Amino acid sequence: MKTNNLILRQVNTGTIRPIFIAQAFYQQFSTIPFFDELDNYLMYHMVVSTPAHFALFRLTNLAKDGEPEDLAWFVRFAYGDLQGLLRFLPAYLDKICWCRNRLGKPYDGKLRIYKLSRLLALASRKEKT
Repeated sequence: MKTNNLILRQVNTGTIRPIFIAQAFYQQFSTIPFFDELDNYLMYHMVVSTPAHFALFRLTNLAKDGEPEDLAWFVRFAYGDLQGLLRFLPAYLDKICWCRNRLGKPYDGKLRIYKLSRLLALASRKEKT
């Protein structure tokens, strides 16, 4: 990038960016093309991309038809330390959920729902050790 009298040069930290890790994961394990998913989350949901974190998440309603709203954060993909990732949530909701897809394990399609307070406490404990 060039300003009036200074050229701003990129600094190479020598680490692989989390967005590239996400892209590789999608290429190997997802039937959805990574950039289609990224475009959708950029336009309608939330994306976090830093040199240390990458996450796709959205607001979702866990309530069954006819029940009152039960809002939660749904994490589609996340990479980085838990404490750092949780800091990017724009608001506190009681619940956070995701479907686990671990390397080498078959995808079970099960939605895992956790209390956000439990994850915050866990992240805080890990930071202290």
